[in-house]
Amino acid sequence: MNRLIMVFLILIVFQAINAQSNKYAHIEYENLSNRSNSEWFAPQINIYGSASHEGSRLGTYFFALLNPNWGEAYGGLSYQLTPWMSLNAGIGLETHSQIYRLNVGSFIAVNKLTLLQIYEYGGSGFWYSVILNYAVKPKLKTGLILKRYYGFGPNIEWNIGKSPVMLNVAPVYDFEFDQARLMVILRYAI
Repeated sequence: MNRLIMVFLILIVFQAINAQSNKYAHIEYENLSNRSNSEWFAPQINIYGSASHEGSRLGTYFFALLNPNWGEAYGGLSYQLTPWMSLNAGIGLETHSQIYRLNVGSFIAVNKLTLLQIYEYGGSGFWYSVILNYAVKPKLKTGLILKRYYGFGPNIEWNIGKSPVMLNVAPVYDFEFDQARLMVILRYAI
């Protein structure tokens, strides 16, 4: 039943986004390897999309995640506070007995620096992601990443040529669980 509700939520948000003019979406294949033991293959699919009307500060966004042990989807409203800062807040569902999940976040882009912050809370608990990057070249960013259940460490994002594909690599250390990990993401912009 929860999976069916998640599918309906994703479809509703896709419909809202298709009706708007400024759109962005991507799909990611993510692998979080645990170098402290034999868990080298831990695949996950992430989907993100956002949209707003031309000239409007208000928009919508959605996010969905699926791996063999977990699933979640949420959507909400985004607000362009300034030309360089946007805020968002949403609600969704997760594969937990307490199915509701809340999300708030912000994105700041000043010159070559970007800061993405995502905070979630639901039946399974609190989660966060903070990514600070600097654009070394137009298609190459480097910085720091801090993600709960992933870890803290350097982050490298490389847009591959003129293609819509981006490679993200982050060797991180999870101080909460005392484990070294390697995050690799292939992102395809739709």
